[in-house]
Amino acid sequence: WSSDVCSSDLLFQLGMIAGLQGKPEEKIKMLTRVNNEMAFSIYLDDALYETANTYFQLADYDNAILTFNRVINDFPNSSYQKKAHLKLGLIYFNTNKMENATSEFEFVAVNFPKTQESAEAMKQAQQVFITQGDADGYKNWLQKIPGGKMTVAGEDSLIYQIGRAHV
Repeated sequence: WSSDVCSSDLLFQLGMIAGLQGKPEEKIKMLTRVNNEMAFSIYLDDALYETANTYFQLADYDNAILTFNRVINDFPNSSYQKKAHLKLGLIYFNTNKMENATSEFEFVAVNFPKTQESAEAMKQAQQVFITQGDADGYKNWLQKIPGGKMTVAGEDSLIYQIGRAHV
């Protein structure tokens, strides 16, 4: 077992170094080996998340979605849950799957309040509704979020942003 830990540690570190050297394919290959060959590795969720994030950076959204979903489903207690859901939301936004995007952003905002990821999810959800030209949709969405309120000034700003986006 301890040799697996050493091997997985080495593979994980080599994969991360490959990423820093601008070799994303090599990074993915090393981290995939951690996931496939090192069943008891303490780096499994780290390696999966980093693999998914690398696919995201390469705009290989199909593989990114599959791998982020593995993080979510295989490691329900992982600290990467909020980041994986946020990245899924960004992928769906980038691929014009707005309902899926707002669903992921809502999950992050509701389940991980007062975190950096929650703030980013709220910001990105607003961008979805601005893109759609739907101020009322954003106001309705915001009501699902604990503590989610829109001020009159916030509503005016949203309407202004929508107007600018759709000129």
